[in-house]
Order: sequence, then C-alpha cells, then structure tokens
Amino acid sequence: MNRTLLLLFIVVSSVIRPVIADDINENVIRWGILDFAPVNILDGKHKRMGQSDQIIQLIERHLPQYQYEWIPLNTRRLEGYIKAGDHYCHTAAIKKPEREKYAYFSRPIVMASSHRLLVLEDKAAELGIKEGVDFSQLITNKKLSGGFAAGRSYGPDLDRQIELHEDGKHLFFAKGMNLTETLLNMLMHGRIDYMVDYPWIIRYFAKTRAYHSEVRSFTINGHPDYNYGYIYCPKNVWGKKVIDDINRVLDQIRDSDAYRDALFAWEDPAVVDTIKANYKQLFLDKK
Repeated sequence: MNRTLLLLFIVVSSVIRPVIADDINENVIRWGILDFAPVNILDGKHKRMGQSDQIIQLIERHLPQYQYEWIPLNTRRLEGYIKAGDHYCHTAAIKKPEREKYAYFSRPIVMASSHRLLVLEDKAAELGIKEGVDFSQLITNKKLSGGFAAGRSYGPDLDRQIELHEDGKHLFFAKGMNLTETLLNMLMHGRIDYMVDYPWIIRYFAKTRAYHSEVRSFTINGHPDYNYGYIYCPKNVWGKKVIDDINRVLDQIRDSDAYRDALFAWEDPAVVDTIKANYKQLFLDKK
C-alpha cells in the first residue's frame, strides 16, 4: 500500500470507527419520538411533558446503566429502523400482530380513552352524526372526505377498514411531522369533513390553539373504550434485553403516584375517575 492510500485509510478509519462503535453500543437506547402531542411534545412550553415523555423519563431514572438519545422521527422511518434491528425503540405504540413479527413489546406504558370521530360542530349537525358512528358506512361514503395520519395505527379494526379504502380519492393521508395539527388545520378550514383521533387531543389543543369549541368527538361503534400504548424494540438479543429491563421497572413503578400523574396528565377528568376506580383491572393487569 503506497503512502497516500495508507494516509487515506487512517483518516477514513478514524472517522468511521466511532460511528460504528456507537451503532453497536449495547448501552445506548435511541427513543424514536413522534410529533404526536400530547403523547410526545417536541417543543414549546410543554416540551417533554407529554404523557409518554414523562413516563419515559421515569423509566430512565430507574435504568441508569443506559445512555439515552431522543430522536424525532415519523412512524414509517422509525419502524424501518426497528425492522432493520437498529437500536431504536418506539415509546408508545399500539400492539399489532404485524409489529410482533419484528419487535418485542413491553407491558403497556400508557392507556387512554380510545379513538373518536372528530367533526366540526356545524358539519356534525348538518350530517346528523350521533354517538356510535358506523365507521364502515362513513368511510365508504365518497361524498365525505376523511383525513388520517400515514403510518399511524388506529387499532386493528379501523386499520383494516382504512387499508381497504386507502386508494380512495376521498381520503387524505398526512405524511411527515405535525400530523395531528396538519389534519386539525384541514378540518378547521373545511378541506376534510372528518378525522379520527383521541378526544384528549382536543384537550391539549384547547390549551394551545382555538380548536376546542368548534370540534366535536363521537364514539365509533364497536371500537374499544380504551387504547393501550407499548414500548417496542427490535426483535433481537439487544431488544429482548432492553424490554426485559423496562418490564422490571414498569412492575415497580406503574402503581406509583408519580406514574399516575404522568398517565393522566392530559386525560379528561371524568375518564380519569373511571380508570382510577378500576386501575388494577384496566391497566395493571393488562398485558
């Protein structure tokens, strides 16, 4: 090897080696943080005060052997890293059979009142929308435009129906970051007729935007009362160890006051009372 090539090899190696070493560091957890307030709040005065944000910080305090990186990502990119076996973990995802093929899941770390149909008050009155919406009938109505977040799970039943109609021109799928806010803005400006999201989303935006008085939420027929979010990490040796460590911590802290404070930070107080009265059955016993 001539001198020039040798020097080039040394320079390139000095740059590449730390990156490779970091990528295989067993003690680094990269949290993939979605822009999904108030589960994860990326900026502003409530930064890192989202429901999942606060719980992740509780977990970190009990697992000091790890180093942590918080990396804003959209769902599809984060899932790509986890499928590839990289050292990334999702901080609050719905458990689905497809995801269990490539990931290990923790105990539930969050729960909340489930998805609702969100519609402007005037539009709901015009369409005669009431509680117990027939979602299959709604999504097949091509006269009404619906908005969804690309890559986000709405639970197995709704996901199946959305996938059946995802090529329909009457449906819009927001991509990138700020998905909920993008869809809410479209709803407010009449560019879509409805969207599906959590009712406590409106509580959050009521504190930061002027959406609350104009948006109504309606239950969806056959949809569960509550949804659960899980940490999931790649289905490899590293991911198994991380999930086992996280589960040990969750078993210690999920029944604490600090954990409850984080869990219910943005939930409707009436819903909180119901969950607290049945906390063991609804949350602690949930797998």
